[in-house]
Amino acid sequence: MIACARCRVGPAVLASAALVVCVLGPAAPAAANDLPLPDVTEHTLDNGMKVLILPDDDIPNCALYVFWNVGSRNERPGITGLAHFFEHMMFLGGAKYGRNFDPAMEAAGGSNNAWTSRDQTVFQDWFPAAALPQILDMEADRIGGMRFVPETVRSEREVVRSERRLSMEEPIEVLREQLFAAAYTAHPYQWDVLGWPSDIEGWTQKDLELFFATYYAPQNAVLVLVGDVAADEALAMIEARLGGIPRGPDAPSVVTVEPQQRGERRVTVEAPAGNLPVALFAWHVPRSRDADTPALEILEHVLVGGDGSRLAERLVERDRLCVSVGGGLQGLQFDPGLFTVESVLR
Repeated sequence: MIACARCRVGPAVLASAALVVCVLGPAAPAAANDLPLPDVTEHTLDNGMKVLILPDDDIPNCALYVFWNVGSRNERPGITGLAHFFEHMMFLGGAKYGRNFDPAMEAAGGSNNAWTSRDQTVFQDWFPAAALPQILDMEADRIGGMRFVPETVRSEREVVRSERRLSMEEPIEVLREQLFAAAYTAHPYQWDVLGWPSDIEGWTQKDLELFFATYYAPQNAVLVLVGDVAADEALAMIEARLGGIPRGPDAPSVVTVEPQQRGERRVTVEAPAGNLPVALFAWHVPRSRDADTPALEILEHVLVGGDGSRLAERLVERDRLCVSVGGGLQGLQFDPGLFTVESVLR
């Protein structure tokens, strides 16, 4: 997952996450779905956007998340990194707010952030409840009015190019990228969310416009609102500001299935900047909706879940072979993923 450095923590984050665990992302096991959220209002706009509203008047604030069903798995060679690039572009607003997007939100008492993963892109807004009409207007602007001004595209392309360059200065990031490239030979999970450098250099205006029209159509999103609102009034505001955005073409499905791996694969990366050796291990595991996921989540906590985990106690504390041990599942994923163990050796 890629989260921009502007990351901030806002209210009602956990409630928002609970609502969307099984809405846009892969279905989690049944036990994880039994969260006591009886007051959730669920509605689908005529343009296909799904809306979930949970009133919570503990404080006079709101959290609004828009989950887009697009991540690096929806890319192809030649346009890798585009999902993450659009995370950046959306911070620049649309035709109405443009570069005034952040100042306008901050003037209303709000803040925002976003992240991109292999499976989805998520935009977050935190703000006083009274600012809801303006925040919805701002979201409508960047969903329905995105502009691809060449100067802006060049500027943001340089930003993501720099982000990738800085990320790859860390030897463990270089090794992670090579690990996924070795683990997947066909499926788009094989490339990093940041994309390959040559693709970042080569995106065309047509690539940008087609990607946005395909994946940022309202039927490809779930809007989650939690906070000090009346559900019927909030839904009416959402209908008024977002309901008129035209439905777009249905996005193509990802149909590639990673073929069975028939032997161990090893990759050695030489990184002059690395002052300690790093060893990464990965095993193929089922998609998150699979019935084995709860057992794998428990295994993750047992093996690598903090300083008291089995591997940390053995390799770090007892045998003193490693400085640190981590890893585990790669979050909720639509398709079969990896279970990793990451160790920094002494």
